[in-house]
Amino acid sequence: MPKAKTTLANATLFSSNEKAFDLKAFLYHYIWRHWYLYLILPAVAYFAAWTYLRYAVPEYEVKCSLLIKDEQKGSGLSETALLQELGAIQETKNIENEIQILKSQTLMEEVVRELNLSVKYFAVGRVRNEEMYGNNYIKLDSFKLNKRAGATLDIYYADSLQFELVTGENRTLHHFGEWFETKQGSFLISRNSLYPILDQGHVIVQIHSVESLARAYSNGLLAKPMSYYSSVLEMKLHEPNAYRAADILNKLVEVYNRAAVGDKNKVSENTIKFIDQRLLYLTEELSTVEGGVQKYKQSNQIATSIESGMGIVLNEMSQFDEEISNQEVQRSVLQNMEAYLANMTGGRYQLIPANLSSGDEALSQLLLIFNEKVLSRDRLMQTAKPDNPALLSLNQELQSLHANVLETIRKVQKRTETILAIARGKRSALTGKVRDVPRMERELQEIMRQQSIKQNLYLFLLQKREETLLALASTTPNSRVVDPARPNNIPIKPQKRLIYILTILFGLSLPALYILLKDLLNDTVQGEDDIKKATDAPLLGGIALSRSGKNIVVSSQSRSAVAEMFRLLRTNIQFMLPPGVQTGQTILVTSCSSGDGKTFVTANLGVAMAISGKKTLLMELDLRKPKLARYLDSNIGEKGITNYLLGQATMEEIIRPSSLQENLFYIACGPIPPNPSELIMYAALDELMERLKADFDFIVIDTSPVGLVADALLLNRFSSASLFVVRQGKTQKGMLKTLADIHQEKKLRNLAVVLNGIKEGRSYEYGYGYGYGYGYYEAEKGNRKGFWAKFGK
Repeated sequence: MPKAKTTLANATLFSSNEKAFDLKAFLYHYIWRHWYLYLILPAVAYFAAWTYLRYAVPEYEVKCSLLIKDEQKGSGLSETALLQELGAIQETKNIENEIQILKSQTLMEEVVRELNLSVKYFAVGRVRNEEMYGNNYIKLDSFKLNKRAGATLDIYYADSLQFELVTGENRTLHHFGEWFETKQGSFLISRNSLYPILDQGHVIVQIHSVESLARAYSNGLLAKPMSYYSSVLEMKLHEPNAYRAADILNKLVEVYNRAAVGDKNKVSENTIKFIDQRLLYLTEELSTVEGGVQKYKQSNQIATSIESGMGIVLNEMSQFDEEISNQEVQRSVLQNMEAYLANMTGGRYQLIPANLSSGDEALSQLLLIFNEKVLSRDRLMQTAKPDNPALLSLNQELQSLHANVLETIRKVQKRTETILAIARGKRSALTGKVRDVPRMERELQEIMRQQSIKQNLYLFLLQKREETLLALASTTPNSRVVDPARPNNIPIKPQKRLIYILTILFGLSLPALYILLKDLLNDTVQGEDDIKKATDAPLLGGIALSRSGKNIVVSSQSRSAVAEMFRLLRTNIQFMLPPGVQTGQTILVTSCSSGDGKTFVTANLGVAMAISGKKTLLMELDLRKPKLARYLDSNIGEKGITNYLLGQATMEEIIRPSSLQENLFYIACGPIPPNPSELIMYAALDELMERLKADFDFIVIDTSPVGLVADALLLNRFSSASLFVVRQGKTQKGMLKTLADIHQEKKLRNLAVVLNGIKEGRSYEYGYGYGYGYGYYEAEKGNRKGFWAKFGK
């Protein structure tokens, strides 16, 4: 007899020691046994990835860099720079604030409007629609929507003059360049002859809300400094169309610079507006004074050139008059500025004309700082809420600066009044010296002085207006483009290589996951380990799953794997039977439930024993669902054990020889009784068994499943050994508790387990270690290569 992998002499048969991890069995179970899944599923995953990449909309990353200028740096030891160095005031430009301004929805809405991004054109394809940007062969020139939610137009190109509009199931023909109306609004579409017609000329025109589109672009814009100490910003935008992303970034920088220049020019524009108003008023006053001089001379017949009788005195008086004129001009400017500031109540701070107070440097610096803070606050209010800490801080600074400016103006006014009073006092002293000058000349001099004051103020304002216009023309933006945005033709999404790798790995992992999940959900016995975990009953052997379709697989000429395993089982039984007994050895075969193969094991084990020269009897004592007679190709209606127990037949009448083997006999069930358990308890059965033990070497009894009825336990009184058949993939693991209880309580004599129905490739300890090529067994009919022929080695 061939040697098993593990001999019965060691603790294999009667020990339940756990086996070490079997790498070969693991690889076979999870890989080789399901090799086709590892080919099919990765291929399906690869095809799915290819399909996704074929029709997925790519996403491109476009970037540009922008230098944010800081005008306060590099200004030398100016008063503002010193105040910033001492911490008295904060820097007027913060790179984080500029980032928030660049990402503001206000700027982005302007970009969307100027680029006309709210209108999108899609060429309809068979699987997905392709967006046309810059190459659309039709153009929506103008539209008026009935709702702000947007609109969609389904258009078919007809010819160079006409197109069809699809609305539901209706088609209407319209001409290019003519207005047409729908429920969504009024539209004007023209033909763009610069680009050819794509596919069938089917175009979808989508009109989006400017606000929602700008919000989406603002949220998608990424802006950050290129380093911690750098003033260079890097802006990125992810878009399905690289050219549109580049246009958006470049236009955003343009709009940002334009807004920054506009903020700077607000001071100059406010100053020009103020000067223009004063010039208009002074022109009227100067005309009135000059008209008065003319009338005074005409009415008093005064010559055009006044003779000077007191040359030196009049020159001094003229100098004091000029001084008084200048101081009155300064006083007038200061009074107007004070009134302008006094109207700024409730935090409504506005820009102050900054270059009119040329007489005091400190006041000029304060006005410059005040205007810069007002600009910073206005820009921050575009993106920040009223309770923003930075906005509250700026309001506090403006409130403090407003009070300081007013206080400084009042101090300058007092100083001007003092200088003006001194000049007037000195002039009054000189006036006493010319009391003898004729009254008309003195009066004319007074009128001329008023004319000089108005004229000097007029010339002063004209000069400041020209200076302001020069500053307005020379304003530069806050930023400079380092690298403009350029289209990038390499998409960042989807990443083809990564997707292919992940999908193939996923496809390779699916079979293992499927097998693992199937194993976890499978509550049937899969191998000897499941049996050893449930019970200490010895495992006598295993029977491979027969694919021949025959009930009897053992014969004298049979060399199949299943037949050899029954021969091995026959040999192993010898170690269980009591030694020294030559005849009457009775083997009881049972199982947990119907379908485990106990009748199959009973019949083939009996044939194997008969082949060895032992006179063997098979008894069909499964009186509830008998099958043994059918396995032996016997007449089911013939007399059997029930007829004998009821006194309807003799022992000689129920014992039948089998045509399978010379030494094989059997006793059929006979008619199925209504009370099998009671019938088994008859004393006639005991007498029969005694007579049979004397006539036969082996008696193999096929009984009812012990997990369902107690018939097998009642027959235990006749057995020398008991075989408990467990079928792989059929017997529930929970049923093994019945086996464990029977073994522990010794309800069946010499109980051992037989694992039946082992499928191909299952690692089993009692299989032969020889392959089919060695000629030790042959393939079954109906099984192309045989079970152990392929996997036994």
